[in-house]
Amino acid sequence: MRKQHQRIDVNILREILRKKFCSEKEKGYSKKVLLKIIQEINKVEIKLKGLKQNYKKEVEKLNLKEYGFRNINDIKIAVREDVFENKTIITLKPKTEYELEGTLQLNAPSSYKHKSFIALMCDTYERIKLKADNIIDEVDNKDQIELYATKNIQKAVQIFFEAKALLDKIHKRKDDSDKFFVYIQMIFIANIILYLQNIFASYYKEKLYSKRTLQSEIYDSISLDIAMEPTTEYGKKQVEEKPKSKKLIWRKNINILITLHYDLHSDESYDAETKDIENFIHDNYLNKQGKEISRETIRICMQKFRDDKRAKGKKRIDISKYKETKKI
Repeated sequence: MRKQHQRIDVNILREILRKKFCSEKEKGYSKKVLLKIIQEINKVEIKLKGLKQNYKKEVEKLNLKEYGFRNINDIKIAVREDVFENKTIITLKPKTEYELEGTLQLNAPSSYKHKSFIALMCDTYERIKLKADNIIDEVDNKDQIELYATKNIQKAVQIFFEAKALLDKIHKRKDDSDKFFVYIQMIFIANIILYLQNIFASYYKEKLYSKRTLQSEIYDSISLDIAMEPTTEYGKKQVEEKPKSKKLIWRKNINILITLHYDLHSDESYDAETKDIENFIHDNYLNKQGKEISRETIRICMQKFRDDKRAKGKKRIDISKYKETKKI
């Protein structure tokens, strides 16, 4: 395996552009399928000499950001032994998709296939950022940082113009069903170029591309129908910017509040799933200290077999008087 500063991590963008990881069937798309694609893209194999290795200890030694993982909890680990080669092979795979940390204005997806592809590009974008950030954090040699920056930025630019050329060809075809995917890729590749140019500003000495220049190249390639499609904002800032002042502070013990909603749900007063109730409590209430209520606390208390966690006796709010009684 190449050393981290020698890798061209953006090459994955070309593989996605060439549809290596795309299913042609709409019905084939699901969260499970999306995760399998992400695992296929980001699978890492670590080969150790010898058998009966302490793989947990070896994984702890790894710099996970080098491979595009934020922490150990995001990794699925598999171990196998190759007795013929006298090696232990540790395979690391993502356990979850990474959502966009910033915000991007993208065309609103018209199908689950479109939505899944955007999620794939968001995950790819975040993992490329992790790997690039790790170069800044871990590599001390300036020449090595410059090598990584130059290779990855120039390659990303090359792939961007390959995508542009592909989009131009699609416009001339009768079947232009791929235009959405290529257009979305151009937006993500442009943002990757800008991100890499920014963090490697002190090391990258070649031609720089401005946001306006890249946007101009994108707009020159898209047809009017794409430009007129509705857009939506992707990214975590939407969630973070929700005003916290709207949440209500519950002055009593939290298990009383959760028990009340559990009883109402059990009595079918709510036309909702358990998960909806859990989200409602988390999103609308704070504890008496004004802090968020743990999702895990809510989840456990809402489980049918965890009556030990719910309020009892006089502490339990009586909903019986509100129940509908059948007339005889």
